[in-house]
Amino acid sequence: MIVVFTKDWHREDHWSFKVNGGPWNTHSVQGTPGAELSAELYKPVERVVIEFGVDPGKSGYSPLENRAFNALLASPTVGTVFVTGIALEYCVQATCVGASEKGKRVVALEGLIATADANLETIEKVWRDLHAIGVVREKRHGVLGEA
Repeated sequence: MIVVFTKDWHREDHWSFKVNGGPWNTHSVQGTPGAELSAELYKPVERVVIEFGVDPGKSGYSPLENRAFNALLASPTVGTVFVTGIALEYCVQATCVGASEKGKRVVALEGLIATADANLETIEKVWRDLHAIGVVREKRHGVLGEA
């Protein structure tokens, strides 16, 4: 099993930040604690870390913007992609869609996914859209090797 962590890893001049004319508060700035993987995460020694959102002109919503992540997904040994993170309506959705388009089975671990929007109708629409393309909505958040 390959364990891949992805990091939203923006430069301070990323277009999406309000201070730069974008819609979002400044977040996940390279080299800051808010961009690092949580200390509470179990991180196996053998792991891959993929950064995305690095290009200040791209959306920064998916690790599929990174060639290394695409290379991993191109491997025939990768059959299922388990997705967790924030935010369901943006990065999680874009990652699920991208991995699905690459022909991978995608399992979204709902218990480990946060949302940006508090509107339940919006959230459920995203889940319906993901279901429509074959993404599995898994309520549990146990050991990945169990699935």
